[in-house]
Amino acid sequence: AVVSAAARAGGDIALLVLALLAVWQLRQYSVLGRTAGGIDVDPVLAVAPAIALAAATVLPLRVLPALASVADRLASRTRRLGGAMATWEISRRATRQSAPMLLVVLAVGTGTLALAQHQSWRQSALDQSAFGAGADIRADTAAPVPLGRAATITDAPGVRAAMAVTTSLTVPSGGQVLALDARKAAATVLLRVDQSPLRAAALWRRLRPAPMPNVVTLPGRPARLEISASLAAGSRADLGPVKVSVSIQDAAGAVYTVPAGTLPDDGRPHALIATLSATRQAIYPLKLLGITAGYTLPPVPSRPGAAAAAIRQVVFAVHRIAASAGPSGGFAAPFASGRALAGWTPGVSSSDLALSGVGIPPVLAGKPAAAGPGTITFHPGYGQTSLYAPPLVPPLMPVFGQLSFVAPVPATIIPGIATQAFLRSSQLHAGALFQIVAPGPVPLTIRIVAVVTAFPTVTSPDGGLIIDQAAAQELIALQSAPPLSVNQWWLTTKTGASPPGLPAGTVVTERARLYAGLLADPMAAIPQQAVQSIAIAAALLAILGFSVSVAGSARERRSQTALLSALGVSAALQVRLLCLEALALSVPAALTGLVLGTVVAHLLVPAVTLTAAAAAPVPPVLVVVPLVTALVLALIVMAIPVAAAAASAALRPDPAAQ
Repeated sequence: AVVSAAARAGGDIALLVLALLAVWQLRQYSVLGRTAGGIDVDPVLAVAPAIALAAATVLPLRVLPALASVADRLASRTRRLGGAMATWEISRRATRQSAPMLLVVLAVGTGTLALAQHQSWRQSALDQSAFGAGADIRADTAAPVPLGRAATITDAPGVRAAMAVTTSLTVPSGGQVLALDARKAAATVLLRVDQSPLRAAALWRRLRPAPMPNVVTLPGRPARLEISASLAAGSRADLGPVKVSVSIQDAAGAVYTVPAGTLPDDGRPHALIATLSATRQAIYPLKLLGITAGYTLPPVPSRPGAAAAAIRQVVFAVHRIAASAGPSGGFAAPFASGRALAGWTPGVSSSDLALSGVGIPPVLAGKPAAAGPGTITFHPGYGQTSLYAPPLVPPLMPVFGQLSFVAPVPATIIPGIATQAFLRSSQLHAGALFQIVAPGPVPLTIRIVAVVTAFPTVTSPDGGLIIDQAAAQELIALQSAPPLSVNQWWLTTKTGASPPGLPAGTVVTERARLYAGLLADPMAAIPQQAVQSIAIAAALLAILGFSVSVAGSARERRSQTALLSALGVSAALQVRLLCLEALALSVPAALTGLVLGTVVAHLLVPAVTLTAAAAAPVPPVLVVVPLVTALVLALIVMAIPVAAAAASAALRPDPAAQ
């Protein structure tokens, strides 16, 4: 009666206004900001959820009588006793019927909130572990895995997908850079759906580079590569044997520099043999991206008239390319000739001479009329460098030069994906151009083609930039710089456990182990057990209170029951009438509690979910309401009072005495 009088006086409206203020406070709430000076009881956090639940619960006190009157008028038009009796009883005793209804609303709402908080905490732990690992398994190798052993990781037992990752690139303004294989990213990267506005397939498709038009793909699974080449140094031949190496790209996008032997400057073809993988454990297919030769520049001429030596021409030519599947023995017939290198980009340079040397740098020369594809004609130049700076008399040292012959890339701008933090710190936007520096140093121009809110393993406050490894490696190879070293492998496995046979010294990060550690942390696990206990206690309280109310109502209505019996209403029908009345109250109350708990969960859970170190989780928590479990809880809460009503009516005394 007191509650009803307060509601009629407008107390429920005042409570609703107070609840709206509390909800507004919850939306502005930050646990980290409130606990900066020490952990204490916060009135907003303690009272706001209770006020919100109470306000939404007392609303049926005002709505129930009106709904019952409408239902009563509708039921009076029918000749059936069941609906008319149920609605008449509810409308006649609307104030008293509201008490058990409030219990059901509170119980289901509290239970839904507790279930949502627990499930959101578990999902947040899963998201945190995925963000920290990046994939099922992240393997940080102590040293880059060589070309001939890379398949020991990708083909390890239980590995479904493997992605090579490089983290050695730098950004002048700060932030992390990940170079990964965009073709394998969809199968390995644990990117949460809400972190990207694009679907995973569309996101990674934007990152993939256009295929290289003039690349030489090695057939089959070769263990060795043979290149027949010649070097003609002209009449003043004093270059001597030059060291030759080849740049090989595997199917993971990584590029490796493989020595191929020395080439004399006698003008005759010689076989240059590069051992790719003696055990055939490379990641096939392999591609030939470039051929590099290093030589010593001729010394500075002692006579002034000897400067003509700088204009002599040296001719480097590739004649045939063959492969062998065995670690020794002969080679199969050549699968390509020098014509396969048509369109490749030649280059000569001497970085030592450019820094502190004296002389004339090497330059390219025009091709002779008889020269075909796969031929480079250049002037080797001359020069020397000193160990000491002037005015000391420096001893002169030889200067090294480099000849390169590389496949052209389709574009000199690499597509990239940026995080929102990276755009803020760099003051950029989608579509902007940005430059990073690769070891060498080699500048790489990136165009931002997509934006994500966050990316796994990127923890820098300045955000991160994600590019395709193959695109970066190909552009670095075009500039004859050392390739990027792969220092991480992201793996998707069948069991989620680390595969056997990883290289020695590898540091393994398992998502499953991180997840288990977060769940087992007592600072988080014990409060979760308390939350579940609260949900169970609220459900038991509602069931007990509703059952007591039904039993008391049945005892109170003995005279009415006797009158109905005298009028010919059977005992079974009276049981069904009482059950229908209880069901008419418990069903809408349970549904109201379900909606109420869901709404409060979305307001409260993001504000109070923290890590065990009292920090905001990364990525931010997503509210997950286990609808199936909440519906089961609601069904139990509203079904047991119906059963109590049936039991109370079935155990009533003989109406004749009454």
